[in-house]
Amino acid sequence: MDGSSCFRLLPEIHPANGVSPMNMESKARIVLVVSDQALLSKYLTHLSAHPVEIKTVGSIKALEMVLSKEPFNGIIIDLKTKLNASRDQKELAYELLEHYPVLQSRIIPETGKLQALPFGKAQGDVTLEAFLTSLCPCFDARTVRTNPRKPIFFNVLLSKDGAFTAEQVERTFTLNVSRGGCFIASTQAWITGTNAAFILKELSIRTPIVADIRWCVPWGKKMAVPGIGVKFEDIDTRQAQELIEKFGL
Repeated sequence: MDGSSCFRLLPEIHPANGVSPMNMESKARIVLVVSDQALLSKYLTHLSAHPVEIKTVGSIKALEMVLSKEPFNGIIIDLKTKLNASRDQKELAYELLEHYPVLQSRIIPETGKLQALPFGKAQGDVTLEAFLTSLCPCFDARTVRTNPRKPIFFNVLLSKDGAFTAEQVERTFTLNVSRGGCFIASTQAWITGTNAAFILKELSIRTPIVADIRWCVPWGKKMAVPGIGVKFEDIDTRQAQELIEKFGL
């Protein structure tokens, strides 16, 4: 696709003034996402031993609101909170978490210890101490404003290789759409991090859109629509404008 007619739609990212990066004497600002109040007290006990500033929220939706208003250096999210979130909230989490160092974590019931599970920009075997005192202070504090999703049901021609041959194209639909991406129902097997190409039949310009697969819901998962959450990578500017002006995104 010609780069002159395409662009990338991303959430707005705003590094904090004067923070690029923090010096090691400054406290990192961390958001802790925990829905269970009993677990919250245990998390705070573990975190109190480290020189960081903690803000707590009880849901992914609350996380979105906080990140849109205040700059932070990293996020710690309780794995149980993330797993129990709705499909829409999980999709929102993937969009938010990719912009920060993130530590997925859980409190081990038998011992009360905190188990760290690096995610996003925090890769490899990262301990809680290293995450809080080494990784996050070196990351620019920032705010992120996401693109709101709307329940729009476009008819979709979905292709893994972009060829759109009759044998391999999947006829399906979207469950929701934003300026930056959408969720497409699909019973095929997909791999996170790969690309998908698709045509939105209701758009006046039917040039294939190429998107990055950010997360997948496999067929057979209980009480969940199978499919892929994607972020637009290559989209014609006229298609983007039509999504905004005609469909109110």
